[in-house]
Amino acid sequence: MRRDDLQHEFDEAYRQAVAAGERFGHRQHLHVAWLLMRRLGLETGADAVAEGVRRLTGLHGERARHQASITSFWTRLIAQVQQMRPDLEDFESALRAFPLLLDLGLFRRPRRGATNDTLAARKRWVTRDLTAFP
Repeated sequence: MRRDDLQHEFDEAYRQAVAAGERFGHRQHLHVAWLLMRRLGLETGADAVAEGVRRLTGLHGERARHQASITSFWTRLIAQVQQMRPDLEDFESALRAFPLLLDLGLFRRPRRGATNDTLAARKRWVTRDLTAFP
């Protein structure tokens, strides 16, 4: 899928998941990822999430805050939920079944803080360095 198409898909999912004037917080990020991966499939949906979040951080002058490893972690987790529980038809059902999705600390548990804060982690997926994810 072309970059313009990915951006368009992200924008559509964003409009569905984020109410006007609402902050684009963790829950909204996950909701956008859920919608995109449902609509486009896991791989293309994950690409659309990554491209969209990268673009949004740049538009808001926050490019330095973007971490590809964090985006990738949560996108992979949403993918696992969708694969394990295809019966969950909407995002709210997924949150009820997997409330841990809202735990912001989940990303950091299998990694040292120093690993999370590297330049490499900002640009691409960095493998865990402490424990296996349950």
